[in-house]
Amino acid sequence: MGQVDVSIILLTYNGIRYIDEVLRAIYRQQTSFPFEVIAIDSGSSDGTVDVLMSYPVRFYPIDKKQFGHGKTRNYGAELSRGQYLVFLTQDATPADEFWLKEMIRGFSLDPRVGCVFGKQIARPECDPFTRRDLMLHFEMFSKSDEPLVQYVEDTPEGRALYHQNPLWYGFNSNVNSALRKEAWAAIRFRDVIYTEDQVMGRDIIVNGWKKVYMPKAAVIHSHSYSSFFRYFQRFFDELRGMHMAFGYTEDVSLATLIPACYRIARAEAQFIFSETDYRRHEKCYWVYFRWRWHIARRLGAYFGCRHDKLPHFLRRFFSLEKNPGPTMNACSKNEVDR
Repeated sequence: MGQVDVSIILLTYNGIRYIDEVLRAIYRQQTSFPFEVIAIDSGSSDGTVDVLMSYPVRFYPIDKKQFGHGKTRNYGAELSRGQYLVFLTQDATPADEFWLKEMIRGFSLDPRVGCVFGKQIARPECDPFTRRDLMLHFEMFSKSDEPLVQYVEDTPEGRALYHQNPLWYGFNSNVNSALRKEAWAAIRFRDVIYTEDQVMGRDIIVNGWKKVYMPKAAVIHSHSYSSFFRYFQRFFDELRGMHMAFGYTEDVSLATLIPACYRIARAEAQFIFSETDYRRHEKCYWVYFRWRWHIARRLGAYFGCRHDKLPHFLRRFFSLEKNPGPTMNACSKNEVDR
């Protein structure tokens, strides 16, 4: 086998909708370094494997029961030959042929950069609110194409700044991210039910490494679900993962849920009516959509942050991944912020 500098680790499961598009974009990358693609499939039955095998990937099938967001990425890292590990999801399409070059350029900004993450751009069919939310989220790190280097100064003031905003300092998304292999080997992904990427982001920061946001290392990625119950399931998984990993909670009251969501959606109507070009009936639909979205979001937060009080069958029913998970926290907030 020839030497490679970068290993792209791609986890798949029934990803036929976008997998060919993603792989075509990967193999169009313009780089001065060699790279490999490691594909780990968890038992796809929709033709995903056939598409994978039509490209020069290193293919490794696993049983679906063996999959874990953290441990399967660790498995991919163990198989890798590159000094940089790039993590991409099966529905995240590199936005241009320089995505990989920009991602790896982030490591050259400082020898202590252990993690790099890139921008996510909503897909054309995405709803206007999610499109706006994605844009505003990544603008928190940089409103231009200039990279941002994040780290915590080893001073009382530096540690105080971190504890004031740990979600900002620790944000990382394995939709589109990379690790220096040396940093991964020292830390490794934790075997958590969800949010393994954000746990890794915090672990990188608190262990003295630096993290870089590269806006030009962008992918096309967003979620559109067929029903509001599936949105609820997605938010249940996310908030349960954050509660288990960080002790994160949100103050949600079922008694005031519907009117509170109505007030939020009514305030957001100004955006849809003044800043979009939809026809009037379409604008009314998107305001109604957002009201229901907020209900799904808050219900997901309510039950996700109370997962340990739910019976096994409800945790499984509420999970988009049908994963009941453990009732105990996988790692405590103090452990993450050590």
